[in-house]
Amino acid sequence: MPGCCAAIWNKRRGACALVLMLCATSGVAADDAVVEAARGAAAYLHISKTNHSRCQALRRGKMYILHNLHPTRTIRYRMRRLLAGKPQAGLIRDHIAPTDPEDKNNADALGCELLEGLAQEWSVIQADFAPLTPL
Repeated sequence: MPGCCAAIWNKRRGACALVLMLCATSGVAADDAVVEAARGAAAYLHISKTNHSRCQALRRGKMYILHNLHPTRTIRYRMRRLLAGKPQAGLIRDHIAPTDPEDKNNADALGCELLEGLAQEWSVIQADFAPLTPL
C-alpha cells in the first residue's frame, strides 16, 4: 500500500491522502480476487458420501456426491474415476452450480462406492470458474 502514493508524496502532499484512500479501497477487492484465484476453483468442490436407495438396495455401499461450495460461481471441472485404484478410460467433464452442502438432493451424484465388489473413487484433476454471463 505505501507504494501506491510514494511518487506523489514528494510532489503533492495533499493529493497523497486521496490516492492512499483509493489504493486502500481498491486493494481489498483486488486482494479477494488474488486469494480466490490462488485458492482455485477445485478448492470449492467437495466430494462426499451419502446414503442412497439405489446403492443400498444393490449392496453397493453409499453414493458419492459432488458439491460446489462457492457461494455464487459455477465451476467447470474434469474428474477421473478410479476403479480398484486403476484409472478408467475417459474423463468426466461437466459444470456445477453452487449447491448447499446440507441439501443432498441438489448435489451431483457420481456413483456408488462399490461396483461389482470393487471400490470406486473420483478425483478432480482440473477445475476453473465458468465465465460470468452478462446481464
